[in-house]
Amino acid sequence: ASVSARDLLHQVQALPAEEQRLFMEELRDLRLGGEPSLPRKDERDRLFQVLASQAEDCANEGWDGHGAMPVTLETYRAAYRFAESLPASAPSPSVGAEPDGHLTLEWYRNPSRVLSLSIGPEGELSYAALLGETSRRTGSERFEQEVPRDLLHLIDEVFAA
Repeated sequence: ASVSARDLLHQVQALPAEEQRLFMEELRDLRLGGEPSLPRKDERDRLFQVLASQAEDCANEGWDGHGAMPVTLETYRAAYRFAESLPASAPSPSVGAEPDGHLTLEWYRNPSRVLSLSIGPEGELSYAALLGETSRRTGSERFEQEVPRDLLHLIDEVFAA
């Protein structure tokens, strides 16, 4: 029997977080026409595992001991979709959580070359970048289906010579 996309989405959303992640990975691999290269796939798998772990660790109000807002399932999903949309060539970021309940991805090369990206539950993206001793950039974007070009450019700039 065939299943509608809406029914499939509801079934996937009812799965535990780890099973959702595995399902989405398999779907992504099918969409890409096969498995990504093993080292890159391992790196991406670690990123998804850390995202899930961070969201779970910060799912309750006050997770930081100082009244922080919880990281919601919607925020986790937005961060997961963002991470999933990163090009295969993009370096993996570190993952953190913020007291406002947003998840943070950070690309760090050294103290003067870093990009910090905050992801909210509705796909709001806020960022701050240091790109050398005197260059700073801040801004906000909305994540729809693809990583905004400006952010991809900033990730590249963090790791540029």
